[in-house]
Amino acid sequence: MIRTRTLLFYDSRLRRLGPLALPTLWGAVAVTWKLGCPLAQQPGLPMRIATSVLFFTVGTGLILGIRRGLSRELERMRVIADATQRVLLRPPPPRLDGLSVAAGQLSASRGASVGGDLYEAVATPYGVRVVIGDVRGHGLAALGAVVAVLGSFREAAHDEPELGGVLR
Repeated sequence: MIRTRTLLFYDSRLRRLGPLALPTLWGAVAVTWKLGCPLAQQPGLPMRIATSVLFFTVGTGLILGIRRGLSRELERMRVIADATQRVLLRPPPPRLDGLSVAAGQLSASRGASVGGDLYEAVATPYGVRVVIGDVRGHGLAALGAVVAVLGSFREAAHDEPELGGVLR
């Protein structure tokens, strides 16, 4: 098991470093060219321009490689956050025991889809039970509290005949 975790750790590191392979190779070629090629060591404007263009290209490649890797990571995190939000805050049915029900969530943080808001409406043998709340905190830090509150409500709403029992 430890060996598998170690291999997964190195595999994920290699995948993250993959976009940097080509720019790093370009950088090695540029440094080798600058230090080892007699033409690159000649004084004069044309060689300075050629060297500057080469190093500018390498720098641009490194920046674009890092940006591409970060963009992929951000997109993966958004997909995970959206899936988490859909699992936690399921859309309620349009009608529940004769009541019209609708719900929505709008995050205060731009681009954030996971937070401390929660809602649930269920029909039970004791009537319709609804919970609406906002736990303390933001983002992933508040997610644990949301999971605990919704899980407790979903269980207690069906088991407790009195609202006080559901609240406890």
